[in-house]
Amino acid sequence: MGLNCTFAFLTTTAIALAVYLQTASDSIAGGDAGELVAEGCKLGIAHPPGYPLFTIIVYFITSLGKHYLQNLSPAYLVNATSCLFGSIASGLVAATVYEISTNLRKEDEKDQPIVRQSSSIAAGLMCAFSPLLWQYNTSAEVFAIHNLFVASIVFALTKYNQQKHSLRVLVIGAYLCGLSLTNQHTAILLVVPVAAWVLFSSTIERKKLIVISFVSFVAGIICYVSLPIFETMYPHAGSWGNVKTMRGFIHHFLRKDYGTLQLWSGGGDNTTEDMITRTLSWVADFAMHQLCHPALMCFLCSAAPDLLS
Repeated sequence: MGLNCTFAFLTTTAIALAVYLQTASDSIAGGDAGELVAEGCKLGIAHPPGYPLFTIIVYFITSLGKHYLQNLSPAYLVNATSCLFGSIASGLVAATVYEISTNLRKEDEKDQPIVRQSSSIAAGLMCAFSPLLWQYNTSAEVFAIHNLFVASIVFALTKYNQQKHSLRVLVIGAYLCGLSLTNQHTAILLVVPVAAWVLFSSTIERKKLIVISFVSFVAGIICYVSLPIFETMYPHAGSWGNVKTMRGFIHHFLRKDYGTLQLWSGGGDNTTEDMITRTLSWVADFAMHQLCHPALMCFLCSAAPDLLS
């Protein structure tokens, strides 16, 4: 990242982190947080699809806390870690907006980095303080690191579009794609189109591209092998399922207890809400509630005349 882009990233990250830490819960906030922290502390098996990366992170953070931060609860330490992940994700959103706005600027235009900085920081803060992200970025859930992965992959894609011949960007991007799926499977909705675009547009020789991408992707997703290791080495009541057998592992990985490709296993008659209705509801919520910062919107739009002129 250039100096101006780095400034946008660091400013957004610092503001978001400062606010997040002041608003983070001192304990378990609800949802799946209790189970995820409990299993992480013991290197257990969380509910499908297992969340091996999050489990390892929780274990590492809480283990450090036992030795160096005894006055802070494990729940708060994980909450604070989510704050860090979420704030970095927002900083990467700002950096991505800055990079894109820089690339769109015509060469004969007068350079206005301050305008691009203000609009990119505004975009990052709008992301950080949208109600839903704010909630999840301050609690012990898998969503904060998921947001970090999404932002990282999008930023890597932005850098790739500037350097389609770069093996380093390719390796990092493919590794992030694989690792993201060890935390939250919905990342596949981003990974697939990104992979398709890279395969279509890369200037790297096709066979080399596929081999390097595949190896890097596997290096990330191989984190999943930790699940049967955890169950073998640290068996305890509370761990979910039996992942020591191939059949049990695949059952857990595919979330068959919930229903593969379903977000939840709840019963009831859901015929009153079809896909179109839910999509329209999401659009309405996103526009009316998540993007709720008029002042930041003004800063975000301040770069429009510079880009469209």
